[in-house]
Amino acid sequence: MPWQLEHLRQFESSLPKLNFREEFPQMHPRLADIFNKMISFNPNKRPSLDEVLADQYFDSVRSAEKEAPSPDMITLYLPAEENKLLECLYKSVRQCSSPP
Repeated sequence: MPWQLEHLRQFESSLPKLNFREEFPQMHPRLADIFNKMISFNPNKRPSLDEVLADQYFDSVRSAEKEAPSPDMITLYLPAEENKLLECLYKSVRQCSSPP
């Protein structure tokens, strides 16, 4: 098992580091921080959806009476190619230059 952890650490260190505050300076700093946490390699360090939506950044759009859990599982279909996925992510983030 220790060799597997070492391989994971090596793999993690080989990944490009993306910092939303640096890459997208026009983005609201609070949103950039949320995105930085969401893309953490370690799943234990990633916030849950509830934690993300509870952030102050979303206070102006949150509506408890309109929020309800989905009765069905939601499936997201993402591009298989890594570069295409990053391109989609960058494009989406560029559109978020200020809080809602």
